[in-house]
Amino acid sequence: MTARETYNLIVATERATRFNYVSLGKLLKNIKEDDEYLNAVGGIETWNQFLKQPEIGLSVYQANKLIDIYDTFVTGLGVSEEYLSEISLPNIKRLLAFLKTKQYVDGFSIEELLEQAKILSDRDFKDVLIENNEKLGDQVRTYTYLIMKKCNETGNLTKVHDISSEDIKSKFNLND
Repeated sequence: MTARETYNLIVATERATRFNYVSLGKLLKNIKEDDEYLNAVGGIETWNQFLKQPEIGLSVYQANKLIDIYDTFVTGLGVSEEYLSEISLPNIKRLLAFLKTKQYVDGFSIEELLEQAKILSDRDFKDVLIENNEKLGDQVRTYTYLIMKKCNETGNLTKVHDISSEDIKSKFNLND
């Protein structure tokens, strides 16, 4: 197999994996509704037990996140499963978090953000969301600086009090 053929196979496999995440969200949503998972396998009493089976192996958080992705994008916004599967999972999760907090704010287009999530790298898309937050007047990147002293014998760290974050920023030239 040539390097190009291997590359094409990797890309195809990655696309199939992303589609499986969307499909898995749909299936989990369907079986969780009306507690259908209780009837799927004997001896299951909770959603957590169902997910912890070796055959599934998901945490409640992971399963609920996949369900939330499916609900928000496919059910809520009408995005096709195929289109959604073209977006990396980290970008989908970032966009989901962004939409949960900015859903009713004017100034950005959901379609445009979906397209950017699809074509940009994870890092670049994260920067786009940060820029959108800044345009909307939110403070996304907030830092508090502190000085710590370290004990040479034990290695313990303790905060040095009475030095403000502003003093530290000015002394170390950390202004944005």
